[in-house]
This record gives sequence, C-alpha cells and structure tokens, in this order.
Amino acid sequence: MDLIFSFLGQMFIYGLVAVFLENSLLSRAMGSSTAVWLMRDHRLLLPFGAVLTATILLSSIGAYFITPWVNQSVYSYELFPLAYSVIICLFYFIAILATIKVKQPCKQDLRLCIHRSALNSVVLGSVLLSTSYGLDLAGVIGFGLGSGIGYTLAVWMLRVAAPRLRSKAIPKSFRGFPAMLIYIGVLSLAVYGMIGHTVAL
Repeated sequence: MDLIFSFLGQMFIYGLVAVFLENSLLSRAMGSSTAVWLMRDHRLLLPFGAVLTATILLSSIGAYFITPWVNQSVYSYELFPLAYSVIICLFYFIAILATIKVKQPCKQDLRLCIHRSALNSVVLGSVLLSTSYGLDLAGVIGFGLGSGIGYTLAVWMLRVAAPRLRSKAIPKSFRGFPAMLIYIGVLSLAVYGMIGHTVAL
C-alpha cells in the first residue's frame, strides 16, 4: 500500500512541476502557433487538450521504455530525437486508426485535434524533458499529464484575455497577434519571477 501511495505522490508532484514550473508554453514558448489557432476556434480547446495530454502521456511512457535501449548505442545522443519522433508517429497512426468508427461531425474535429497535437513541438519537447531529467515511471506519467494539462491551462488563460487584446484602446499596429505575443511574454516573466531562477554564468 505504501508503494502505491509513494507512486501516486511522486506522480502528483511531477505533474504539478510540469503544470506550473515547466509549462511548455510559458517557460519555453513551445506550441505558441497552436495556442493562437486554439484561441480562434475555442470550441476545440478541451478536446485538443485531452488529445494532447493523451499523446504526451503515451509517448512519454513509450520513450521511458525505449530509453535504456537507445542509451546502449554509441550515437545515443543523436538517436534520442529520432526514436522519440518514431514513437510519437506510432501513436499518431494508432489514434487516426481508432477514429475510423467515429461518426462524421465529430470525426473531422477529432482528427484535426490529433493532427495538431501529434505534430506539435510540445509533445516532443515534453518527451525529451521527461527523459533528460531521468525520471522514473511515476515521474514520467506525472510529467506527461502535467505537461498536457499545463499547456491547456495556459491556452485557456490566453483565450480569456483575447477579447481585451483586440480592444480599440490598443494601438492598431499592436492589436491582435502582436499584443498576444507581448501578453505571453509578460505571463512568462511573471511565472519565471515566481519560480525564482538564479542567473547562470
């Protein structure tokens, strides 16, 4: 029983780290073009977040099991991105095949979410981060769940602010996308300041 609680506790801690400290959109600006797309079509925010979280989670678990084999190679550093991309593509094709039986109105939206999530830098970046940190299985699961949920929360925060960023009070040259990039930068600095990073020399 203690082993189960330890596993779940570690998974929860790494999930919180991924949501707040290692947020892919706010700390590394990964997936910013997809965030802008989701703000235009906000009805897909939750389905996309669910598909993205599942893609990151399954790809991270697959990467966790393949990492020891890749580490045995002399060219392991060069093979990691290729091996992880192959895993992501494998889950992409499985997800596309799983949507064959889905009814037509939902099928198109679901496949669009699958395309956008699998071909997103957030997935590969999260997989690379979780394996480079040397996490155990609980950490990989927690980090994968937290990365997807954190990205979805960050896009939701951007969506909430979007109407104000298109306001007539903002100069025309900054209205819309430029104001959004400035807003992402300010949010990133706020998160970065709350974390309390030290200067690396």
